[in-house]
Amino acid sequence: MSKHIFLVFSILLFYISTSAQVLVHQFFPMMINVDMFGDTLINKKEILAKAGIRKITIRQIPPIVSSSFASKTYSLDQNGNIESLQFCLYNPESFSVFCMNNIFWYASTGQKSEIKMYDAKETLYCKFTTEWLDKNSAKYTSTTIFNGVVSGDTLTDYKYYNEKGQPIKLTKLLRAAEPFHILYYYNNDGLLDSASYSDPSLQTTKFSRKHRRKNTLIEMEHPRGRYTWTYNSSGQCTRILFEIITQVPIPNQQPYLFGKPKPVYKKSMEMFYYYNSNGTLSKITERQNNGKELSVIYSYE
Repeated sequence: MSKHIFLVFSILLFYISTSAQVLVHQFFPMMINVDMFGDTLINKKEILAKAGIRKITIRQIPPIVSSSFASKTYSLDQNGNIESLQFCLYNPESFSVFCMNNIFWYASTGQKSEIKMYDAKETLYCKFTTEWLDKNSAKYTSTTIFNGVVSGDTLTDYKYYNEKGQPIKLTKLLRAAEPFHILYYYNNDGLLDSASYSDPSLQTTKFSRKHRRKNTLIEMEHPRGRYTWTYNSSGQCTRILFEIITQVPIPNQQPYLFGKPKPVYKKSMEMFYYYNSNGTLSKITERQNNGKELSVIYSYE
């Protein structure tokens, strides 16, 4: 299996992950290479439709120095829905680019019904199907395909939505196990506040808020570190900070002279988001702790 194919399957496995934990990238923007649809959380279809945009081209600013995202091209309908997405990966060893094409279908109601992922030779790699049970619930199935053969199990999820279209419950059907449930709760700002799980061994994932001047900071801790998203007064995400834990307190260590010790964090990566006057994305810059910097720019038609 080539490195490009392996990377594509890594993306697919992440995107359709059966992990018990909340899939953060479906609610908050993440790193540039994490989710191929991640920027749609910021470049929302309402903004794109209002601006009359039918095509988005996103490219990495040269030089491209590592195996990573090289470019993306969206085609949109008049309502801002994605009709197609071409996602291209760069391999510096062979100076080559490998592209995947995603085609989208919608029901007569305008709700997404199917996505298929192909390579340049029209080889099918993955299929996502949505069956809407009613206006507030849907059945999702996802299948990965390699050499024309289904690879692994077909994954099935059920999602339930509130009147605002936000997911409030996810049921994952797991092989040889009881169905797994996640409940989602929202803050007054409209963003995710917490997620709880049917597995009692899993702690609730919380997204705490802090306010600094006109900005809102949303923080999520996890075993390896923590994420902090910064939103401005217009509700735009302007910065993401990811920190890793470098020192973990020793459990039950006594005495604590100044209260219970806290983990020590070190900055690992941060991202900055820049916007055009119409609210669309202009540029994203990712800065890593090792000094490497990656930027992508957006152009619109």
